[in-house]
Amino acid sequence: MSVLEESFKGSVMLRQSVIILVTGALVAVSSLAHADSGSAVTRASVKAELAELEAAGYNPQGPQENYPVDLMVAEQRVAAAHSATAYGSATNGSSSSGARSVGSATTYNGQ
Repeated sequence: MSVLEESFKGSVMLRQSVIILVTGALVAVSSLAHADSGSAVTRASVKAELAELEAAGYNPQGPQENYPVDLMVAEQRVAAAHSATAYGSATNGSSSSGARSVGSATTYNGQ
């Protein structure tokens, strides 16, 4: 075998190795993209959510001229009902630890 034949044979094997490696990487990436996120939505959970929305006043069969607004209002009512029955205190507002409060009504001057 000449040096040229050996070089050609080596480049073909290298090319095949690269193709196999790239194909394997693409398969691995695509399988990760389709991995289950762990939050499976079941038929029963969708029916339960719809029942809660209907109890909050949303009518999916009713007039649709205010569709997104009506649905959002019902979702807010359901969320308010869930937070009213949830464990812990209500969170009306926000806080920033270590941040200076802008426009506070009282200021401590060290007196």
